[in-house]
Amino acid sequence: MKFSPSIDIVVVAILSFTGIAFVGRQSFLSSLEITNLKTSTANLKIWNSLQSDEIAKLETKLEARISNQADEITLLKTEILQAQKRNLKEIQETPFSKVGDDWYAEKRLFVFPGGVVVGKKNWECTYGEGSLSVNMFEQSYDNGNCPSGKGSVAFGMKNTASGFLSSVTGGYLNTASGSQSSVSGGKENVASMNYSTVSGGGYNVARAYYSSVSGGRQNKASNFGSSVTGGENNEASGMHSSVTGGSHNKASGDYSSVTGGTQNTASKVHSYAPESAESPFTCSKKKCTTSKKFTFNRPVTLKKSLCATVIDCNK
Repeated sequence: MKFSPSIDIVVVAILSFTGIAFVGRQSFLSSLEITNLKTSTANLKIWNSLQSDEIAKLETKLEARISNQADEITLLKTEILQAQKRNLKEIQETPFSKVGDDWYAEKRLFVFPGGVVVGKKNWECTYGEGSLSVNMFEQSYDNGNCPSGKGSVAFGMKNTASGFLSSVTGGYLNTASGSQSSVSGGKENVASMNYSTVSGGGYNVARAYYSSVSGGRQNKASNFGSSVTGGENNEASGMHSSVTGGSHNKASGDYSSVTGGTQNTASKVHSYAPESAESPFTCSKKKCTTSKKFTFNRPVTLKKSLCATVIDCNK
């Protein structure tokens, strides 16, 4: 077989050309990638620059806000310090002044929302809100007054005001347990129902709405609006009944009344006792006549004419 130089040259040329072309291809791709990388890097730098600006702005705002808050905190601290100084000054400024062994208060209003105890405290008492108690220091722990009702008042010794707005203003062992009830004084008196009152005396009881016992001993007012003015062992048990005095009297009828004496009873509605004696006169619209004889031990003053006989009166 005869070698042909032209064929060898062609093969070498093709190979050479292919190699050159391959190397050229490789060089072209690397340049493109480098260009892209350069572009990306430039964009990244721009983005980083923008981010840096934003970060700088945010940092500036944050610093301004922190500065403002620091100013506010400083202002609050100043206000707190001033308030503390004012409070300390107010605490140090007492409304009392000492003269000898006594303390004198300034002319001010003192508000005690809980209650006030003057003298010795009764440790067995639950004091009511807004209550007032005045006790002797010499009293033992169980002898103090006890105003346990809201707004109640108890003076004297061993008295109890347990009703709402109730009061016991004196005496010994008295009790005001009804709402707005009161005992003014005396011994062992009880006002047990709303608006009931006992003014004084001993062992008296007002145990109905609006009932009252003014005084005396062992009297009872036991119905609505009933009253006993005084005496002993009297009872007004009818509605709006009354016993004025005496002893062992009873007004049991509604609107009945016993004006005094002893062991009298008014048991009917609108009745009264004791009944007055029979009149010696017979009266008409114009005149009164009698057949009785009268003896006057004292001077008598006539406001109208006196007839000796019927004939004289008819003249």
